[in-house]
Amino acid sequence: MKKNFQKSLIWFICAVFVCLSGAQTVRAAEISEQSDLAQQLAYQAALTMYYDDRYSIQNDYPDYVIERISGQIVTSRQVQNGQVSYVRDNNVLVKTSDTTLTAAGTGTATVVLKKGSGRNAQYRNLRIDVKPARLTLIYLLGQSNMEGMCSWNTGYENDKNILNTAGAVYSTYLPTAMNPSNYMTDIFWSEYGTRYNANKFVPQALTSAYSLAGTELQYPLNTLTTEVLPNRGKGGMDSAIAYEWRQRTGDKVWIANLAYSGSRIYEWVPGNDVYERAAVTAQLVRQVYAAEIAAGHYTTGNQLMFWMQGELDSLTIQAADYRQYFLSMYQGFTARVPVEKCGIIITRTAAGTHKYTDDLYLTGPRIAQYGMGASPELSNIYVVCNVHEQWITDEGTAQYFRNRYPYGIFTYPVRNGAYAIPTCINDAHHDIHFSQIGHNENGIVAADNMYAVVYGASAGQRNFVWRDAEYQAVSQVTLRKNNDMVLVGILDPVYLSKQVSYVTSAGLSYDFRTGTLTAGAAAGDQYVDARMSDGTLLARLTVHVVDHYDYEDSAGRPYTGLYQQQDGQWIYVKNGSWAYDYTGFVAKDGDWWYVENGRITFHCNGLVRGLVNGNDTWWYVTGSKVNFCNTVASNACGWWKITNGRVDFDFSGLAENAYGWWKITNGQVDFSYVGYEQNGSNWWYVYGGQVCFQATDVLPGTVGGQYGWWKVCEGKVNFDDDVCENAYGWWKITTGKVDFQYTGLAQNACGWWMIQNGHVNFGSNGLVDNGNGWWLVKNGGVDFNYNGLVDNGNGWWLIRNGYVDFNYNGLVDNGNGWWLVKNGCVDFSYQGYVQNECGVWWVSNGQVQF
Repeated sequence: MKKNFQKSLIWFICAVFVCLSGAQTVRAAEISEQSDLAQQLAYQAALTMYYDDRYSIQNDYPDYVIERISGQIVTSRQVQNGQVSYVRDNNVLVKTSDTTLTAAGTGTATVVLKKGSGRNAQYRNLRIDVKPARLTLIYLLGQSNMEGMCSWNTGYENDKNILNTAGAVYSTYLPTAMNPSNYMTDIFWSEYGTRYNANKFVPQALTSAYSLAGTELQYPLNTLTTEVLPNRGKGGMDSAIAYEWRQRTGDKVWIANLAYSGSRIYEWVPGNDVYERAAVTAQLVRQVYAAEIAAGHYTTGNQLMFWMQGELDSLTIQAADYRQYFLSMYQGFTARVPVEKCGIIITRTAAGTHKYTDDLYLTGPRIAQYGMGASPELSNIYVVCNVHEQWITDEGTAQYFRNRYPYGIFTYPVRNGAYAIPTCINDAHHDIHFSQIGHNENGIVAADNMYAVVYGASAGQRNFVWRDAEYQAVSQVTLRKNNDMVLVGILDPVYLSKQVSYVTSAGLSYDFRTGTLTAGAAAGDQYVDARMSDGTLLARLTVHVVDHYDYEDSAGRPYTGLYQQQDGQWIYVKNGSWAYDYTGFVAKDGDWWYVENGRITFHCNGLVRGLVNGNDTWWYVTGSKVNFCNTVASNACGWWKITNGRVDFDFSGLAENAYGWWKITNGQVDFSYVGYEQNGSNWWYVYGGQVCFQATDVLPGTVGGQYGWWKVCEGKVNFDDDVCENAYGWWKITTGKVDFQYTGLAQNACGWWMIQNGHVNFGSNGLVDNGNGWWLVKNGGVDFNYNGLVDNGNGWWLIRNGYVDFNYNGLVDNGNGWWLVKNGCVDFSYQGYVQNECGVWWVSNGQVQF
C-alpha cells in the first residue's frame, strides 16, 4: 500500500510539473509574440487634434491603414437638445474610413496603423490628444445683401462662394422670402423663419443634424464646407467672413445669418418682428454655443456681429434718425447676447443707376454709419468695409482687383475651380446687390479689418478724403452764412476712423456724427482740419463763407423759381429770397423737381407725395426729378405700380421693373400672391408676387376661370398637348392643363406613354389600342424597338417596331420555336404544311415540328 501511495504521489507530482511546464510554455509564447509586436511598434508618434477635426493618415503615413483605435480616455460630455449632459461622449476618435479619423470627443486615444499583411505586416502606434477647439461666434444682421441676395445679371453663383474646411466652419441661416432663400441656398424651404419657429433652424449640437425643435435641419451645419456638393453652399458673405476669420486666427467659426431682405431700419427696433426673430434666434444659438463650451468641446472665442443695411432707408431716413434706430437695435441685441465688436459694412444708396457715383451719395444711412464708426463713445462699433465704393467705374473695378490679386485669379478656394478676377462693374455688381464675387470680397475685407480692430494689427499707409453730399472729393467749398452742408471725412483704412479728430476755425461748426458743416454769421475764409490722435494733420478743408443776397430777375423784380448759384447748387427762390423752409415740387423748363429745405439735393429717389401739374398724389422721383415713366417702385409702405410717373392705384395685373414682373393689386405689389395672372394673351405663374421665369413645371392654380394643374415653361402657361413631369409624376396635358379624364396612349418628345386617369402608369406592360393600332407598352412607354411575339391573354401577336402587324401571315421564330402567324396572331389550331422561303414545314397546333 505504501508503494502504491508513493507511486501515486510520484505520478501526481509529474502531472503537476507537466501542467506547470505547459502553462509556462504558453506564457512564454505570448511574451515572445508580444516582444515581436513591441519591436514592430517601436515607432510611436504623437499628434494633437481639436474637436471635430478630420485627419487623413495619408498625409503622414501614405502606405498605412487604420487597424484599430484603442485606449480611448474621454474627457468631454455630450450636448443634447442644446444643453450639456452628464453623459460622456462615446469616443475620442471615430474611424470614418480606412485612412481617415474624426475627433468625436476630447481626450486621448491610441490609433494602431498597419502596413502590409500577414507575417510581413508592420504596425505603428499613433497617440492622439484631442483638445477643445477655440470657437468664434459671428452674427450677420441687416437686409438683402447681408442675407445673401445676388445681382440679377449673374444670379446665384453658389459655385463661386468660398470653400471652407470640413469640421472648421458651422453655418446657421434663418430664411426669409421663399424664392430668394431657395435660390441662395439651393434648398426648397418648407417654411421661413420667425421668432416663433426659430428653434427649427438652430441645431441641438454643433455636430447634430437635428434642430432644437427635434426636426431635421433643412440647412445643414456644414453647408459652407467641403462636405457639401460642388454647386451647393450659400450666396452672400457668410463663407467669406468665416474663411478669412479662420485664416487670421485659426479659430473654428460658427456663423449665424439672421438678416432680413428688404427690412427697414425701424423694423430692427426691439419689439418689431424683424428684430425679435433675430434676437430670439441669436439667444438659441448662444445657448448651444455655451453648452458646447461647457461640454469641453470648445473654448470661448470671439463673439462678433457684422451689419449691412440701409439701401431702402436712403430714400427717407436722416442721419440722426438712422443713428438712433441703429443704437436702439444694437443696445437691445447686445443685452440679450454678448457681442464684443460690431463691424459695419457700409451700405450703398440704392439710388439712380445702382452702379455709378450716384449710388454713393451721402444719404442719411451712409452718413450715420460713417459717423458711428468714427464716434469714440461707441467703442465697440466700427466701420470695417467700404471697398465696394471703388467699384463705380469699369477701370476702377478692374484696378482694385488687379491690385488685390496681381496674378489675375483669386487666392482663396471656391467650390468649382478658379475664376478670373473682375474686369468691369458688372462683374462685381449690377444693381443694389453684389455678385457672389463681390460678396466674397466684401466679406474678406470685413473680416480682415475686424481682426485688426480686435487684435490691433498694423494699418500701414493712411489716406483721408473730404466728400460732399454727391460723394465728390473736395478740398474747398463755398458756404453761405448761417447755412449748412453735408460733409463726411473718410479715412483709409476705414476701421481707424475713431482715431481721427476734427478741429474747426471759430466761424464754423462740424458734427461728424451727422455729417453737417455749419457756417456762422461771419463771412470770410474758414477751415476744418482732420487730425490723427497723435496730432498728425490728415487734410484741411478751406471753407469760403459768403453773405446772403437777394435774387432778382433780369428786369430787377423779385425772382421766384429755381436758381443755380455760383457753387453749382440749385435752390428755390420765392419773391427774391431763398425759401429755406420750402419742401415740395417746383417746375422748371418742363421738368418737375423735388426741393428739400429750399434746395435740390439730386439724391432724392423713391415715391414722394406732392403737387405736380395740379395733381396731389405720389410721384416717382429719381435724382430729385419726377420720372414720368412706367415701372414698379418702392416706398416705406411697399412696392407700387407707376404709370406716367405717378402711383396708379387703379391698376391690377402684371407690371415690370428692372428686377422682374410683379403681381399688382390696386396699385401695390402683392408679395403674398401665388398663382396665375394674365398679361395680354399669355398667362404667367406668379410666386411670392413675382413672375417666376425659372418655373418649368406642372403647377396648380386658376387660369381663365378654370382651376387645374397647368403646364408652365419658363413661367408661362403653354396651351399645347404634351406629357409633362412635376414632383408627383408624369401627366397628360391637354390644351395646357392636366387631363385627369384621359386614359390611353399620349405622346411627348421622349415617346408614347400609357396614361391612366391623366397619369403615366410606369407599371403598365402589355398591348394597348390607341385607335390607330395596338402597341406594345413596357414600363409605361411604347417600345418601338421591340420585334417579336407577345402574349396579351387573348393570343400571341406579332410585334414589329412596337406595333401589332395584323397584315402579316407566315412563320415567325420567338426563340422557343417557329410559329404560324395569321393576320398578326399565332394560329394554335392549325394542322398541316406551310411553305416559306426556306422550304415546306409541318405545323401542328401552330408550331413547326422539326
